Amino acid sequence: MKVCRNSTEKLCRLHWKSSMIILIEFILGGRKNMVDLYCALIIAEKRTFDSVPKRYQEAVREQLAAIGLDENGNPIE
Repeated sequence: MKVCRNSTEKLCRLHWKSSMIILIEFILGGRKNMVDLYCALIIAEKRTFDSVPKRYQEAVREQLAAIGLDENGNPIE
């Protein structure tokens, strides 16, 4: 498991679990595959929100907010 910068261990586990849930949803299919993929990449810090294509940004923002994360994949406080 990756160590999160500037967060507690509990938030790090939330971060990791959230990315795994989204990754599993992506693998199992569904109509929001690309949104799930971009969310998982943002949470894993492999992609930034600004690098997500414009057509997916709003859906990605909503998906991240639904699991309690901001556009950078950090927990909303």
